Amino acid sequence: MLNGLMQYFWVVVFCLALGGLFWAHIARARQILARWAQRNQLQILQRQYCFLSRGPFWWRSSNSHAVFYVVVRDKFGFEKSGWVRCGAWLWGLLSDRADVVWNE
Repeated sequence: MLNGLMQYFWVVVFCLALGGLFWAHIARARQILARWAQRNQLQILQRQYCFLSRGPFWWRSSNSHAVFYVVVRDKFGFEKSGWVRCGAWLWGLLSDRADVVWNE
């Protein structure tokens, strides 16, 4: 019985660690997105983390990137939407890089 409990314990620890890593990934990506918006004088109205669908970045992004679909308002009041990829190719989310492809 003790052996079975230890197995469950390690499964729970593994799941919590995996969840913590995913949470940290999302938190860092949101931080990069917020800085990108601030640098470009944009207000984020909506953001959606794209877990499976990566829009125009589907072939140009790895698991170390995060992709968001956003709706923003610029300083003149105009709204636009598009896809923002956070992170660099080699460094992933350790980089503050953000690339955007706007919807036409």
